[in-house]
Amino acid sequence: MDTRALRNPYHDYDGSPASTQALFDAQGKITPEFAQRLSSTVSELLAVMENGLKSADPKDCTVYTGWAGIALLYLHLHRVFNEDSFLQRALEYVSRSLKCLTRRHDVTFLCGDAGPLAVAAVVYSRLRMTQEADECINRLMQYHQMVVNLSGGLPDELLYGRVGYLYSLIFINQQLGQDRIPLQYVQQISEAILVSGEHLSRKFRVQNQSPLMYEWYQEQYVGAAHGLAGIYYFLMQVGHLGWVIVVKLRGPVVGDVIIPVDIKGALWKF
Repeated sequence: MDTRALRNPYHDYDGSPASTQALFDAQGKITPEFAQRLSSTVSELLAVMENGLKSADPKDCTVYTGWAGIALLYLHLHRVFNEDSFLQRALEYVSRSLKCLTRRHDVTFLCGDAGPLAVAAVVYSRLRMTQEADECINRLMQYHQMVVNLSGGLPDELLYGRVGYLYSLIFINQQLGQDRIPLQYVQQISEAILVSGEHLSRKFRVQNQSPLMYEWYQEQYVGAAHGLAGIYYFLMQVGHLGWVIVVKLRGPVVGDVIIPVDIKGALWKF
């Protein structure tokens, strides 16, 4: 029977020093020899990828499956290896992405125009192209009102919803500084997600089981892409808002009693 798995030719790690002595030194750091092997392998895999990209969809701008995702890879490699050539490759691919933005209502980091704009802003900033970086951020912020509008039909999940847009803002602040995107914008998006979750929790009468509830095409999911796990995770990346989410899901503990919290009254007091 055919299988999609690859055979693993290596022995299991057994915990003995001998099993890692060629990989790590006595301080637990990667040995120069192993680091060189890793670097060489990265170069080999990049060559394979570049060759495969010759047949890639020229109109796929997204981080998920398109040019912006390749740009994000090279941006990460630049951070790891500090080689300017990687940053130049990131610029090349993100420029391709910006030329074929969807201009639809897909506003998320992975599947929409927000991702390419966020990645481009960081690449331009690293290259000291301040005007271009500012333009990308301004274009990204133009989606804000549509995202906070709870009556616009936008879902809350990661791939196509509010959390996907929220991560675009988080990504820029993580890369360029926490004040690059004004806090008020991040707060408003986060609050819209919380209010939406409260509404659905009441609608399905599950407040005691899940104070926040979300759905995707009339189905409730618990996973990362469309469900609670992904939404909770990225909400908890927003600085002090993480405490609000924990309190919302559990309630503050006083002795052995968990006290319910009105999230709208407590949201920005932590």
